[in-house]
Amino acid sequence: MGTLASSNLRARWLLLALVLALVGGLQAGNRATASTAVVGGDSQAYTAGRDGGPSHATAYDGEMLTVQAVDVGRQAAEPTVGVDADGNAFFAAGTFDGPGIVVPQTFVMKSTDGGLTWEKTSPTLPNGNASPPVTLDPYVYTDDTTGRVFNPELYLGCTYMNFSDDAGATWVPNPVACGSFVNDHQTIATGPPPANLKPLMQVYPNVLYYCFNRVADASCSRSIDGGLTFHPTGSPAFLGFDPANGGLCGGLHGHIDVGPEGNLYLPKGHCNKPMLGVSTDGGTTWTRTLVSDKVPAASTHLAVEADDAGNVYFVWWGREDRLPYMAVSRDGGKTFGEPLMIAPPGVAEVNFPIVTAGEEGRVAIAFPGTTVGDRADKLRPWNHYMVVTDNALAEEPVFLSTTANPLDDPILRGDCGPGRCGPLWDFQDIQVSAAGGEFWAAVADGCVRTCVTRGNNYRESVGQGIAVRQLSGPLLRPSAATDG
Repeated sequence: MGTLASSNLRARWLLLALVLALVGGLQAGNRATASTAVVGGDSQAYTAGRDGGPSHATAYDGEMLTVQAVDVGRQAAEPTVGVDADGNAFFAAGTFDGPGIVVPQTFVMKSTDGGLTWEKTSPTLPNGNASPPVTLDPYVYTDDTTGRVFNPELYLGCTYMNFSDDAGATWVPNPVACGSFVNDHQTIATGPPPANLKPLMQVYPNVLYYCFNRVADASCSRSIDGGLTFHPTGSPAFLGFDPANGGLCGGLHGHIDVGPEGNLYLPKGHCNKPMLGVSTDGGTTWTRTLVSDKVPAASTHLAVEADDAGNVYFVWWGREDRLPYMAVSRDGGKTFGEPLMIAPPGVAEVNFPIVTAGEEGRVAIAFPGTTVGDRADKLRPWNHYMVVTDNALAEEPVFLSTTANPLDDPILRGDCGPGRCGPLWDFQDIQVSAAGGEFWAAVADGCVRTCVTRGNNYRESVGQGIAVRQLSGPLLRPSAATDG
């Protein structure tokens, strides 16, 4: 599910890094050893709001949701996470501690003990810098069915792809892994091949899709050999200039998802409309669905995920009220039901909600949120909310929520948006563990030092990387835990 750049003007990154270095705003990456905090603050059960109304607390006699939050020992702007079938967890941690004028670089961190401790596992250069030495967008992704770990980093207009088949012990590099030399804001996912690609599949069992923003459109490439070569898929998922939907809508989009039948789903805030691009032929052609005409969407920070039965969950935050919404499709993204407002009771505003799904009706969502609605309050605290449900398809689904931080130790103070969220930047991530069926999230803590101890709104340039693992509550894939 995260990317650092939100436009094609990548030169802004280097300029920003230089300016921050000159004013002393940059922090070294590995500041501390990983430490564990098991938290369950603000744990509650509730039903979602309907027709613009708020959510409501509800009775619940099952196991409540608790999570484990661990500092990975490195700053992490827009982190992503993945867990393989053996329980190895991978976390992409990128910050401004690269070579020269202090440019961004990413290290993939790895945990083999359930997220309690972390160490670097990605390839490095002889001088200790990451390979590649400069990245514009950090990313890590695990293929659940093969165990291959992908680390695609935007680099010199394309993507430098490292991938590993032995849990990060060794890596295969591919310096040209994009299918287009003008791209930004990359997202990848793997899934089963549709019928038109099955005759071509020989080297790798899944198709790897790579989608990106070119401002003029949102396009994709694909690899049928596991990341060795990439080719354009076909027509763009979205056009940047779309008179029928409002004119100049741009090419920014959320993360791609591949459904169990091989359908592609690409979410977009298309001229402030929550829209979903759907392809049933490996990206060769696309159709577009308006998810809701009732809740305008922010231009970025949308998410989509299909569960194991093919139901599609689209999550976005409202452009006007800045609250999170979820709509469900039971027909492969062709139509969606009425949106539910899914913020826990008392939450007044959120940013970039993310979603993952497991077995039918089991969904987890995460977002930074605040209970203080006054946007002029420079000290209002923000928390990382984790939300899960095992009956998302019910008429009145019950959601469980908790925070990944103690309520007296917020992850941000002041404002979080409407675009980027200070040291959290864009896009956090949430995924299902292939080993145990629980959810994992990659988030950032931007409220450290005097922000915590003195209650001011001091901000790091990049938040500290935090790996969140579900400890209790409904699992997304109970069968995975049983099998394990």
